[in-house]
Amino acid sequence: LEQILELLLQLRQILEPLFLLEQILELLFQLVQILELLFQLVQILELLFQLVQILELLFQLVQILELLFQLVQILELLFQLVQILELLFQLVQILELLFQLEQIPELLADSGAAVSAL
Repeated sequence: LEQILELLLQLRQILEPLFLLEQILELLFQLVQILELLFQLVQILELLFQLVQILELLFQLVQILELLFQLVQILELLFQLVQILELLFQLVQILELLFQLEQIPELLADSGAAVSAL
């Protein structure tokens, strides 16, 4: 019986390190799982960073569209300015015609005087 107990004690001494080794392996496996999760977290963070960059680009696009809208407004104002200039040119032509009309009586009087002189 004493020998059996001694053998059991020896067996225990052999099995104890194996049990510890199994626990270490389980911990290592859990560590690998944690590292995989951390890698996935890094990938998620990279995607979030890319999303932020996309949002920044979209914001810049909105700013460009606002500038284009302002450019369209400026072009509309320039078109209106051209129309105003055309109207002013027509007004100048009308004033020239009126000036010419005012000179007709003088021309008639001058031509009448010229005819009388002949």
